[in-house]
Amino acid sequence: MGLWAEKQILRRWALRRRGRQSPDTATAAGELLAQHLAQHPAFLAARTIAGYISMPGELGTEAVLRLCHESGKQVLVPTWSRITKRYGFCRWRPGMAMVPGPLRVREPRDRDWVAFGQIDLVLVPGLVFDESGGRLGFGAGHYDGLLTRCRPGAFFMALGYEWQLVWRVPQMAHDVPLHAVATPGGIYDVAP
Repeated sequence: MGLWAEKQILRRWALRRRGRQSPDTATAAGELLAQHLAQHPAFLAARTIAGYISMPGELGTEAVLRLCHESGKQVLVPTWSRITKRYGFCRWRPGMAMVPGPLRVREPRDRDWVAFGQIDLVLVPGLVFDESGGRLGFGAGHYDGLLTRCRPGAFFMALGYEWQLVWRVPQMAHDVPLHAVATPGGIYDVAP
């Protein structure tokens, strides 16, 4: 079986499992994860953090984004650029007007773009992750594209449920490795 087929099997499994997560479970998991994140050295050192607005079934990021904002961090979220036809990062703050983007991802209505060179920590979504820094997303490459534009030395941390940490994620040459995986059970530094 090839890498592409392995990835598809893992995607289907993770999407089914994610679809069974209730909103209450997602919120509670995000609150636990935020407690761990508040103590992590990459979070403590970061001045600018790129997070994301969670989708239904994903671990809830509301508590994480609130923690970042209340800790005085500059908080960014992915936003689609109609000019470049790809994602970049815009400033986010609680209560700001959000609109659905082209992939159903909520993003700021008023766009205040921030340069990739300012980002210290990127909180990364995905379907499954492994202890070697592997990550499996939806397959469109949007997040790998964002990560490759970040400055050298930026720290990449996936957010997910404990079950999303698996033994091995098939990786291809263009896949960008993670530095850590954060779950409600703790934060695991991984070895790319």
